[in-house]
Amino acid sequence: MMLVASLAACASEFDEERVGVDEGSLGAEIYEVFCQRLASSELPTDVSGRETRALCSGDVGPEEAPTERLRVLAEQRDRLIVALDATLPEESYDDLDHFMLQLIPLYDPPAERLPQVTRATADLLEAVLEDPEALGALERLSQRGGYRPLRLALGVARPALSYPDIVDLTDSTLNAIGPGGVAEEPWQELLDALALELAGAGTDEPAATTGPSTLELTRQLLFTQRDEFGRGPSRLLTRRDLRGLALPQSADGSVPAPFVDRDSDGFADVDALGRFVGSDGGVLNVPSPFPIVGEATVRRDPNGRALRADDTPYFAAFDVSRTALAGLARDGAPLFDPDAPAALNMAAGLPGLMGAETMRTERIGTVDFTYPGYDTAASPMLDMVDAGAALLGRSETDDVLAALETVARDHENVLAGLVDAGLTGDALGDAHPDAALADGSELWDDVIRVVEWSAREPGLLEALLRALAEEPSKRLGSVYGEMMRYSDETGFDPSDLNRPMRDQVWSREVDHSRPESATNTSLFQQSISIIHDLDGVRLCNKDGARLGMHIAGIYIRVPGTYDECELLEIDNVAEMYAQSIVGRAEIEIKPAFLRGLLDIGGAVGLTADRILEDESGIEGLTTHPTPEALNRLVYSEWNTFLSDLMDPPVTRDGTVLRDRHQPITFAWERSFRFCGDSLVTPDTPCSDAEEVTFYEAMAPLLRAFDTYDRRTEGRFLFAQLITALHTHWASPNDPQTQGTDPAAPFFAHPDDGRSYEPILGRLFADCHGAVAGVGSCDPREAGRLIDRLHDFLVVMDDVEVRAGVDGIDALAAAGEALIDSERNPGLADRQGRTTTMTNGGSREVPMTPLLALLDSLSAIDDAWAAAPERHALHLEGRSQMVDVMLALEGSGDDLRFARRRLPPFIEVLVPFLRARIADHRDAGDLEEWSRGLVDRVETTIGSATGAALLRLLDAMRQDDAAIDELSGITRYLMDEDADADAFDNTMLATADLLQLLEDDTNLDPLLHALSAGVSPDARALIEAGGAVDGSDLSGEGSALDAVITLLQDVADLDDRETMPVILRNLVSLPPETGGETPLEVLVDVVAEVNRARPGDGTPMLADDHEAVLQSTHEYLSDEYRGLERIFDVVQHRTLDVE
Repeated sequence: MMLVASLAACASEFDEERVGVDEGSLGAEIYEVFCQRLASSELPTDVSGRETRALCSGDVGPEEAPTERLRVLAEQRDRLIVALDATLPEESYDDLDHFMLQLIPLYDPPAERLPQVTRATADLLEAVLEDPEALGALERLSQRGGYRPLRLALGVARPALSYPDIVDLTDSTLNAIGPGGVAEEPWQELLDALALELAGAGTDEPAATTGPSTLELTRQLLFTQRDEFGRGPSRLLTRRDLRGLALPQSADGSVPAPFVDRDSDGFADVDALGRFVGSDGGVLNVPSPFPIVGEATVRRDPNGRALRADDTPYFAAFDVSRTALAGLARDGAPLFDPDAPAALNMAAGLPGLMGAETMRTERIGTVDFTYPGYDTAASPMLDMVDAGAALLGRSETDDVLAALETVARDHENVLAGLVDAGLTGDALGDAHPDAALADGSELWDDVIRVVEWSAREPGLLEALLRALAEEPSKRLGSVYGEMMRYSDETGFDPSDLNRPMRDQVWSREVDHSRPESATNTSLFQQSISIIHDLDGVRLCNKDGARLGMHIAGIYIRVPGTYDECELLEIDNVAEMYAQSIVGRAEIEIKPAFLRGLLDIGGAVGLTADRILEDESGIEGLTTHPTPEALNRLVYSEWNTFLSDLMDPPVTRDGTVLRDRHQPITFAWERSFRFCGDSLVTPDTPCSDAEEVTFYEAMAPLLRAFDTYDRRTEGRFLFAQLITALHTHWASPNDPQTQGTDPAAPFFAHPDDGRSYEPILGRLFADCHGAVAGVGSCDPREAGRLIDRLHDFLVVMDDVEVRAGVDGIDALAAAGEALIDSERNPGLADRQGRTTTMTNGGSREVPMTPLLALLDSLSAIDDAWAAAPERHALHLEGRSQMVDVMLALEGSGDDLRFARRRLPPFIEVLVPFLRARIADHRDAGDLEEWSRGLVDRVETTIGSATGAALLRLLDAMRQDDAAIDELSGITRYLMDEDADADAFDNTMLATADLLQLLEDDTNLDPLLHALSAGVSPDARALIEAGGAVDGSDLSGEGSALDAVITLLQDVADLDDRETMPVILRNLVSLPPETGGETPLEVLVDVVAEVNRARPGDGTPMLADDHEAVLQSTHEYLSDEYRGLERIFDVVQHRTLDVE
């Protein structure tokens, strides 16, 4: 900007009839002007400039310079002119002339836009000059040359200033944050918070810590290197220690010679300036980690690393391009596509989840700063963070993570399969927006209650998981899917009562847009209804029952009758039916029944089983009946034997079962024929066909229930689970149920769980598309969720977490800890509540980790309901992110994540989390640490700076151009194919910043001084302490405020977009050498000329910085030899400017 101001002052010389030096480039002319300015300062008595005219024009060499500063400048003449000509090439002269003339009004009162910038900059420099600690920090930091490769030394500045759309970015951003812009207010709030943060840096009492800092842990994670994260050549960066100094290379982590560690702090010893010292205390003569301009001959490897005599590097370095940081950036870049800015769209939802807007107070340094923020105490997002973080404090979590680590490493296709099922479910949900439970539905509360009961039955959860890992369970998804899809009538074959109904083919699809009816209720809904109706139903012989049998073709009755239940008794029909599927059903035969049978049949050797089966005419109807036999017992026409013995079975409501339910149980006899993963008709040819019945698929789960369910309080948990579904499944128009009187028969909540059948059926199924086995059945169109769960559990069964504990053990233990309130006595959520209400408010239940998580999700839903537009944008962003980050490729065993860096990142993240858990477990503060995570998150995003950033982004969303450009620049900086080494510069700068942020000794003094550039008031407020709000701070008169105001004016005047070209040239590397950019040359020359010891060439000391800053300050502010004199001349010009 100083260069522009100086050039603009000469605008009258840059017209098409330009006067001045007749030969030479513009760079030579500018050099001569500045040389003469320096000469007038060095030789104030040479008013005419005669002594230095030849020197400044280049007619004589540096040896003729009358002073040391002029000699140093003259030595750099060629280098400086080349840099200036690269910045202002000949082809830009016409545009430059025009631009300079356009800027002249910016000098004029009363606004004086250009003068205001230089004056504000002079004030900022004065603040640094008056701060010895800041000068000392500059001195120490100057000793750290060559920490990055020379090509990447400028960091993000080079690609940012080279951004092709910088004009649009600047215009849109300035319009948004400027006066009257949509983001003006939050922008000012951000500046207020930032100014106080800078001024108060390091003034807080340091928090007591016993382990690595959050920043150090962040580096550990993000600096983890894997080849899979990288692409292309290495991009090395010096590894720094916690002081921000280069870390000497050592194989074992010790301090190697010639470095020493005499104080045994683990770091190489340095002097007061941060220079490495040897055993004698003298400064070591070691080269910089990477080359610096003008260095003497140094032995270096092809990557530029300084080498010892044994060819090992002096300093440690790491390849940033192969870090997790770079891998995340590579995969994350598409999330900032301006056409689909997933990251920004997702972020749009954050303000709505932070709690209501309110005034907050934060302690920053010594002040209590009141600012517009969020009521984070009521933030549903932070509630969710707290609920999730609490799980990290459980020992069971570590076992699950250990198992997942193995699965991620060795079975990517299994994880990818689960993700594929999830993606399918998400897509199905989008395709069926009408699927919804009634408000206040307690379906999930009732299901969770049954699962909690199950968790209290020793071994049951584990047994259920192992059951799903059994081969027959693999096809449960298709079985359920077909039953949710169809509503066919089922029954037995009247011509052959005992023929198994294996060859059924269903074809009548449920129309979920219409209410239930006799022909439009899914087989699944009918199934859970009949199981519910039979749960707890006792079945006995009838009162007045008689016994009889055929002997020699003659039916003979036992004399007399029997009381109800005197002959046989079944305590729970639903339980016995389930047991019949696994071969464990037993009809309790009473002694009276046996005596009656023996009176007639004993003489001819008949058994009770033989008599039951023969006399009923039903195969399998024995004291250990088959499910097929029980189906026929209920629904077939009874002969005399059965009519004498029993009354027709009834439901729990006392209705005859066959009258209330069509013979749905025969649907369970169907054999499902698979050819591969395609469900086909029974007569479809297939060389390796697989046949599975409902009974076979259900047997492993039912066996687990029967074995481990102790029937606590008389509950049969499988049937209880089915009841939980049934009582919330019906729609309000279901003719089979009523939802008004819970005490009356056939009650069910009309919550419309059936509306999810189109989603669940396809999500569960192994393939989709064929109707009645006709047409194409495509596995890719189905979620295969249960199949994928089966494959996952098979793998988990084989994973050894530790001795005697496999992956399923770990999952079961974690499930019990998550669900069972008895394992979480006194657990409180973030609000301190130890109980919570069910969704409909019908009962109060103890808090569990799962319920805390679900409560937070419910609160998030409430927040979304109050902000539908924000929710829609968030969902759009989430969908875009999922499409990018979780894309899959391949199929079957070759299914995998398309983003090839995702699996290795999981392999890095999981061990990292486990290590953190182990550290805090060993330290004895695991629970305190895990529950404290939410406080650390709240401190970050709920702080004055975090809240202002959120509000700023939220406001900028209202300006499409601004948000598009913000996405564009972010994507550009993360794009490996962008020019100006954008990706490499961004990654190295970010990585180096992460290393520097703990160098409080040097950063804090600089931040204090630089706070004046944001708000001149901030530092005084910090020194005074007390209560502060935004009205106490003002950016007016600050360097930042002046620059932004000027940029807005320049953008309006620069109709040929000359300034972006100048900026791009200023940071462009020479195409021939790729060495220094013009900006680096200009800065270096100015520093070398104006330092206390001109041309010394060594790292600058405090007095050097003071001299350079003082010289610059004088140039900016001196009324006789500085820019102020130029401003005065321009303001009193006679040149007309249109």
